Amino acid sequence: CMPGRYQESLRITDLTVEISGEGGMQGLLVQSQDGQPVLTQVGGAVLLRQLMLKGSGPAVVAVAGGTAGGSITLEDCYVSGSRCGLALREKAQGTLRRSVLCKCGENGIEASGGGAVLIESCSIFDNARHG
Repeated sequence: CMPGRYQESLRITDLTVEISGEGGMQGLLVQSQDGQPVLTQVGGAVLLRQLMLKGSGPAVVAVAGGTAGGSITLEDCYVSGSRCGLALREKAQGTLRRSVLCKCGENGIEASGGGAVLIESCSIFDNARHG
């Protein structure tokens, strides 16, 4: 993606997708619209790299496993806002690498219904409740 600011709410269902910014996470901001997550994913496999993601709804990134399972990887991303930074549901699997999750209204990360997350070299701070 080209550097800049994008007001988008993306929905990805059962696809393999990579969305990458150029020049570091501060170069590309994706901000949700109308209280929706920046990304809603059901099934599939998504890689987000070098992005700044800001939300205002229930979660910045919301992932559900769906019938075929779903996985998301965030690398070198900055995630803030919303009630939760990353929400994993219905056996969704997440991987966070070298990312920041902060300033969420409740939790930085929520995993329920069999959702799980692997966290490597991340900073998770300044969330109202848990990391």
